Formats: sequence, structure tokens, C-alpha cells
Amino acid sequence: MKKKWLHTIRREEGKYFKVTKSTRVRQRHFREGDIKKTLSGKNELKDGVVPRLCFSHEAYLTEIIDNNNKRIYELEQEIDELKRQLQDTQWRNNALNKRLFSFENLKSKDSNAAFYSGFQTWDAFMAVFEYLDPGERGENISFWRSSTDITSDYSEDQTDELLTKKGRARSLKPLDEFFMVMCRLRQGFPEDHLANLFNVSTPTVSRIFIT
Repeated sequence: MKKKWLHTIRREEGKYFKVTKSTRVRQRHFREGDIKKTLSGKNELKDGVVPRLCFSHEAYLTEIIDNNNKRIYELEQEIDELKRQLQDTQWRNNALNKRLFSFENLKSKDSNAAFYSGFQTWDAFMAVFEYLDPGERGENISFWRSSTDITSDYSEDQTDELLTKKGRARSLKPLDEFFMVMCRLRQGFPEDHLANLFNVSTPTVSRIFIT
């Protein structure tokens, strides 16, 4: 009987397959008439029954492909949900950026230029900034710095570079740094207040100003 079963299910015992008491054959390999119900409601095979509905290699591969396609669909659904969450996060981020105190958000009105920077127009403000030519990332600026005063606005792995190179990665763009300096000169804003407005540390404000 064991040989009949192995022959029918197209399996042979070897290094990677051994028939044990826990070995099972799926119900789909049997016909409905091969199965009987016990008094307790469990399904059992009738005596002398062997598997009959064995699947070909092609059918087996088809099942694998179907399962893979199902998983691919589930992953695509997860990706779509992650994309939706990313778009929502980007929208929230853009909304928060529009509320920041920055040159970009204030440049729409020339009255802001006069109030915050002392220049009558933003064009005049930009003309002076471009004349100073700090560089796109501030690489033309030699910043004042102390070897014992590196603030939390800079990561630890940047420390050596900050102490040896002209120009460094900063929390603010050079344009906003220039705007910060003009705000202090025009309105006399305290350094703590400017730190809150521009979302940087007070020592960073001080360093930018004295540079």
C-alpha cells in the first residue's frame, strides 16, 4: 500500500523525503467518495483508498505561479498604500514649510523687506546678497568657530570637516542666514528670538551674526 501511495503521488523516498507518521497528503488528492465522516465529525479515508487526483508538474507550477501572483498583488496594494502615506506626508511637510519664518515665505511683499531687513524692496536685498557672493552652500564664507563649541545643529561626523574646511553644512541656507542678520540689524531681535524664528540654536545665531 505504501508503494502504491508513493507511486500515485509521484514521490520517492530519499535524502530529502521520508515517510513518517506525520507525513500527510492533502485532501484534494482524493475524490469525495474516498472520504467518510466519523461519528465525531472528522474526515477519514475509507479502507484501501489511495490518492487518485494527482497533479501534473505543470499544474504544480501553475499553482506556484498563482500563489506568487497573489502575493505580488498584495505587495502592490501595500506599495500603493505607502505611496499614499508618502504623498500625505509630503503635503503636510509642504504645509508646514509655508508657515516657516523664512525669506522664501516673506518675499511676496516688499513691505516685509522694509520692515524686517531695512531694504525698500526685495530686489535691493537680493542685489546686496548676490554682491556678497557667499556661494550656493556658503562655501565662500569663512565662519567664526571654536574647536570647543560645536552645537547640536551639526552631526558628530561633520566635526572634523567643520574645523578644517572653509564653509560647512548648515541648518539654514546662506540666503536665510543673510536675512537673519538683517533682521537683527533692522529690528534688534534678540538671539533667542531669532533662534526660535529660524528653528536653530542660539549659539548658531550668534556664530552667524559675528561672522
